[in-house]
Amino acid sequence: MFRAEIDGRTLDFDTGSGLGLRGMNFMMRDRETGSTWQQATGEAFDGPLKGKRLTIAPFELTTWEAWRARHPDTLALVPEARFED
Repeated sequence: MFRAEIDGRTLDFDTGSGLGLRGMNFMMRDRETGSTWQQATGEAFDGPLKGKRLTIAPFELTTWEAWRARHPDTLALVPEARFED
């Protein structure tokens, strides 16, 4: 997970058709410069920002049980029964 920011500038990314895979990871293209980015590393490998690298955003992998123990006031969305299979 990366911050969508380079040199103080926020980027918007597109994925999907025409971008394909690179090293078994999907690619992204920023709308502002058209640079192409590697999802796994956050590095631009083509375009005006080639060689730049996105900063990793802080995140935490945990279970719901552990999260609730530390943050008991957390609210969560629950699927409506009519939409469950």
